[in-house]
Amino acid sequence: MKKMNIVFKIIMPLLLGLFLIAVVSIYTNFFFLEKQILKKSNETLVNISLFIDDTLDQEENTFTSKFIELTDTNIIITLQEPYENKRQDDTFKLMKNFSILNSTIKNIDENLQKYLDEDQNNNSTYIENNNKKYFIKTQSFYNSEKKIIGHIHILTDVTDDYKFVYDLIVKVSVVVLILIMLMIIYYFKFLQKKEKELKEVYSEIKRISTLDALTGLYNKRYYLENAPRQVKKASRYERYISFILIDVDNFKNYNDNYGHLLGDKILSKLATTMQNIFQRSIDCCYRVGGEEFLVITESNDQNNALLMAEKLQDAINDLEIKHLFNEEFNILTVSIGVCTQKATKDTHIEELYDNSDKALYKSKNNGRNKTTLYEV
Repeated sequence: MKKMNIVFKIIMPLLLGLFLIAVVSIYTNFFFLEKQILKKSNETLVNISLFIDDTLDQEENTFTSKFIELTDTNIIITLQEPYENKRQDDTFKLMKNFSILNSTIKNIDENLQKYLDEDQNNNSTYIENNNKKYFIKTQSFYNSEKKIIGHIHILTDVTDDYKFVYDLIVKVSVVVLILIMLMIIYYFKFLQKKEKELKEVYSEIKRISTLDALTGLYNKRYYLENAPRQVKKASRYERYISFILIDVDNFKNYNDNYGHLLGDKILSKLATTMQNIFQRSIDCCYRVGGEEFLVITESNDQNNALLMAEKLQDAINDLEIKHLFNEEFNILTVSIGVCTQKATKDTHIEELYDNSDKALYKSKNNGRNKTTLYEV
């Protein structure tokens, strides 16, 4: 999370700053470029005004050669139809209002012809002609009655300048786009990593919430949640479902005389013994009370649960845990009640639990340290 904060607090503002600098740089280039071109066009207009009157009635080549000597820009002079002194070239068929008197540009396309044929006065703009980009500055000239009789169009070739600015925009855009994509990829990877970590934490919390802290067996809460699923699964495969209820004999006397700390250790030891006996994935061991345990198991054999319960009882007796306050045995013992029935859709965990509890009660009444099968 710290790394992500650094990325968004430092790198993102830095990227934004670089992007803004690039944008300002591009607009600044445009501004100075246009300013220089406009200045150059105005200077050209001033210069050609010194000799325009002398050349209007001369041959086109005379004007063109003088203009080329004067400046490195292009010029087009147009006259209104009433003032033209020679027939317009058939090349310029789109020209209706003005005729081209002189031009340093020989090939004028339709786009430029349409512009030249409009009544432009002191106007400036960008225009394309035959795949070239021009900045065009237009100045009207008048007769003695101060009526417009034509225009002088100064055209500055800005193709290379435009190409430079365009390339700059493309390069900056590509760099910014790559950086943004990298940020997005990093962000999504970060989210995926965090999502995975959260899932792992959630799974661990869920696992811990299902377990008994002392014994590591499933707790009663999980029993109430999982037992119906176990019954449903056994019903689907038409198997026998068994509840094996286990209670430690005289455990209160053990705690009172040996202490609760040792009593907790004994419960953990019994839980480990249960897990060693019931090792299948379909066998679930629960701690459902202080010294009461429950094992839910399923099998195709009706007698399997009873045999496993007796095996567990023998294993606990073999531990020979000293319990002098467990009359007659002097070791720790357990009493067990078993209820087995064919699982169906009408089988309920409450009924199975109650029946196994009745069988456990019989084991207690018959002298403890016994396993009893519930029978209807």
